[in-house]
Amino acid sequence: MKRVIRLPNRFARTTKRLLTEVYWLRTEQKALQMLEGRDHIGVDFFLVAYTALGGDRLIRLVRVFENSKKVASFWYLYRCDPKRIEQLLKVTGTQLSELEDLSDRLRVIRNKVFVHIDKQGVFNPSAIYQLAAIKGKSVQQAIEALWHVFSQLYREVTGTDFQYDEYSGDDILRLLELRARDPRRLG
Repeated sequence: MKRVIRLPNRFARTTKRLLTEVYWLRTEQKALQMLEGRDHIGVDFFLVAYTALGGDRLIRLVRVFENSKKVASFWYLYRCDPKRIEQLLKVTGTQLSELEDLSDRLRVIRNKVFVHIDKQGVFNPSAIYQLAAIKGKSVQQAIEALWHVFSQLYREVTGTDFQYDEYSGDDILRLLELRARDPRRLG
């Protein structure tokens, strides 16, 4: 028999909402990996897609890790059930302190260049990104840890598994092949 936990409705709805965000984070992460290091021809679709996916991934991370009592984020779920969140994180090998650190780094970018344009930061936005020092490996590790946590919580609060399609990124390779055959068609 499946174990279903009865928690406040907001907890269940937040779990589902955040799991959906993390599903798209994983999907975008895969697409970014497939696009990384690929040649682009000026400002073509592949450069636009890479830039847009990177920005969307960043804003999704900001939403998931927003640390305010006014929002339903990872930190809301943590405040509701810290022991369960820590148990689920432990399985992934990710420490809560690592997610706190990433959350703090994201907040700097959010407040100074990404969501708001800081009047001092406008002189050197790239310096703020460099100061935040968010590395791809830590982002990917956080995404996979969140996927595990939210998938398990979803299973516990709904009694079902989250339904989704796994994205392979193979379509990016096919588009690149088409462009290589006829550059005028895709770039």
